Amino acid sequence: MKTTKEFYQEIQKKYELKSNYSVAKIMNCPESTASRWRDGKNVFDEKYSLIVAELLELNPAYVLACTSAEHAKDKTARDSWLNIVGMLETAKKSLSTIAA
Repeated sequence: MKTTKEFYQEIQKKYELKSNYSVAKIMNCPESTASRWRDGKNVFDEKYSLIVAELLELNPAYVLACTSAEHAKDKTARDSWLNIVGMLETAKKSLSTIAA
């Protein structure tokens, strides 16, 4: 499972962004919000999870499942989301193997 902070770092790397301001601009959010994501203090909501999926060319369901797991306060809910993340990762690997 990837965290908000890890997705944030991937966006910075892919788009060669050096500042929170640059990330905020590409994500269309306040700079303070981008700073909290970078520091691991906040988690992407559904809106920003979908933007991240588009920017990183990822399955939106995967990003939503990861951020939902990160949001979950209940252990059973978190475990369920992590199970979904695992299934999506397995499906992606299987498709990659078939395509190769």
